[in-house]
Amino acid sequence: REWPLELRLDACLEAAGQSNMRRPRFERPKIDVSVECEQRSFRVDRDGSTFQHGDLRITDHGLENGGEEGKAGTKIGFEDVKIMEKLGSGTSGVVHRAKYQGKDIALKVIDIFERNKRHQLLKEIRSMSKVVSPFVASLIGAFFRDGAIYIALEYLEAGSLEDILKVTTFPIPAIRVVSQQLVSGLLALHKFKCMHRDIKPSNICLSVRGEAKFTDFGISREVTETVGIAKTFIGTCTYMSPERIQGKEYTFNSDIWSLGLTLLQSVVGRYPYTVTGVYLDLMQQIVENPAPRFPENEKDANGNTGVRERRKRFRKFIASCLQKDPTKRSSARELMNHDFVAGHGDCRGGDEKVRLASWILKVQEKKKAKECKREKQQKPGNPIAGSKEKTPVKQQHTSVAPTTDDGGMRSQSKSTASASGKSKPTT
Repeated sequence: REWPLELRLDACLEAAGQSNMRRPRFERPKIDVSVECEQRSFRVDRDGSTFQHGDLRITDHGLENGGEEGKAGTKIGFEDVKIMEKLGSGTSGVVHRAKYQGKDIALKVIDIFERNKRHQLLKEIRSMSKVVSPFVASLIGAFFRDGAIYIALEYLEAGSLEDILKVTTFPIPAIRVVSQQLVSGLLALHKFKCMHRDIKPSNICLSVRGEAKFTDFGISREVTETVGIAKTFIGTCTYMSPERIQGKEYTFNSDIWSLGLTLLQSVVGRYPYTVTGVYLDLMQQIVENPAPRFPENEKDANGNTGVRERRKRFRKFIASCLQKDPTKRSSARELMNHDFVAGHGDCRGGDEKVRLASWILKVQEKKKAKECKREKQQKPGNPIAGSKEKTPVKQQHTSVAPTTDDGGMRSQSKSTASASGKSKPTT
């Protein structure tokens, strides 16, 4: 369902020439090898306690950068953490839940001899050590041990937007708070001249405190040019901007396109384009078809004034993000002043954030209830354990039943519970 991190279009175009499908208007990507492959080599001390990669040094007790000791909080070693269960695998390594100073953290581990994963993880360390934002997952530290690099990250217990979408969709009030926080996070990234380049539902995680944060910076890019132009073809094809798919130069606004697709999917419950399983077909849709829009329904005609106004503002917000012409696409700073997110208080606190946190907790409870029911049905001796249970297909682009997306977040969660037909009367 996703492109490899580095893609040669030659093979794809050759495959297209051998098929009956019409070849999209692609330009050959201009790969800046000198930048993308810089400092590929590394050095390990004889005692195996220090990993050196350019100006980045990772020892068995912490992270050092540029020959100077890392900032406060980066002193961490293997003996300081207690590794728990595996959480999953990402583009740049295996992730475990771990305990550090009595708190849960996410511990990402990669073998230094796996070149691509090593390169991605080192990029993630460099990017996260520079960017400071409450809406970018925090880097706690990193250490080196037995030929592996361990990177300790902030643990976001509510999971990703992709996890939420397996249970329900986002109501408009919830996505408004999420949008404000993520645009603020992008503003911080772009301020430090850093492109994320792989924004998608699985790379945005939530906390039970009502915070949305960017994660997985394995293919992020620090842009040194003043105007912020990059030329490489790397990332997840499904959320790439049209100019990137065509191999053209792109700017920070390429992240805005990916964010717009992600937010739109979070509300409507499905990926905005038609997925046939043929990547060239999908790329052709993104390049040639009109940009997706937030669809209208009966709520736009029959809803109350507040409902209609929120949907109208969200529709304009998505349209500002999904402009195929990058020169007409809004920047992160412009989106911060958009009517949809502006004028609703500080996204770092306030009633909106509290209501988002309450909604997230209710979704988590609903998810746990489904998991417990599934586990009981699968226990040996259960009369229905052998029956075929209709479970939702766990795919990134699967449609889910939408929630009522215009009321308060509290009423929205009640609506989703009642819609499932499994809600119980409260006392």
